[in-house]
Amino acid sequence: MDPRDRFSAAVALYVAARPAYPDPLLDAVMARAAGGRVVDLGAGTGISARALAAAAVRRFGPGVDGAVRVTAVEPNAAMRAAGEAASAPPDGTRWHAGDAEATGLPGGSADLVVGCQAFHWFDLGRALPEIDRVLAAGGVAAALWNHRASSPFLDAYEAFLRAWSADYRAIRTVEATIADLDRLRATEHVVVPSTQRLTRAGLHDRVWSASYVQHGISDAAGFNDALDALFATFATTRGGEHAPAVDFDYQSIAVTWPRSG
Repeated sequence: MDPRDRFSAAVALYVAARPAYPDPLLDAVMARAAGGRVVDLGAGTGISARALAAAAVRRFGPGVDGAVRVTAVEPNAAMRAAGEAASAPPDGTRWHAGDAEATGLPGGSADLVVGCQAFHWFDLGRALPEIDRVLAAGGVAAALWNHRASSPFLDAYEAFLRAWSADYRAIRTVEATIADLDRLRATEHVVVPSTQRLTRAGLHDRVWSASYVQHGISDAAGFNDALDALFATFATTRGGEHAPAVDFDYQSIAVTWPRSG
């Protein structure tokens, strides 16, 4: 399946259940940029674009008349429509139909080009030259992921996904993509831990927001029963909580590199 079409069925779940990126990680990335013109590749429903716009304002100020800080580039029409619906002036974002490999943006028009939870879908042989073209002199690029950490629950969840979804087993991994970027560019890494606490319903929404679940599970009822069993094994109740929950712990990762050429 074309990566641009994979997420159409999960738009509402993506909006409801995908985690944000920690402010310290975004601020560390923004500190590497010489200016506040940001392009967000594969922006999805705008979770990252709006957060990047806020980080740009923290770093560079609001600009004149609520100036656009982030151009959100998204090829999937359903995802882009959700992002546009959630974005309104003066949140600092504007939306653009395009691919990472062919953005359609002017050359030298960005100080920072970012892809959040997206670079493992890109054709790096085409995307990296396009990023260099869009970046102004002295520009910086970054690849960000909320990458699952290791914990008893998440290690069991990893095994669960591998058992149930052949699509998950076939997808290019974050680790492989980072290794490719490290080989192709002079990279720096920033890592900030973060956690998403999920009730049973929240866990189902988070899990089903993944394309490899949407397109990789043939027995949805059996999968959901097994997911409930996994939740029951690891869920806890903390002080003040009314329902058991599990922790989705992340190593929120930014891989950054300067414009090449």
